[in-house]
Amino acid sequence: MKIKAYKSFLKAYHKLPENVQKKVDKQIALLSKDFKHPSLHTKKIKGREGIWEAPVN
Repeated sequence: MKIKAYKSFLKAYHKLPENVQKKVDKQIALLSKDFKHPSLHTKKIKGREGIWEAPVN
């Protein structure tokens, strides 16, 4: 699976507290291995072909 981080994501990511950044990093690592892992709660973004979202916590 290809994971792309948009500039807006990177900008917001760097503003997050370090503990939240670690959670994001963990979820991204899991996402890259198995995007349908049950703990990710992934879902398609409506109106965006091939784009998925997953909450951090």
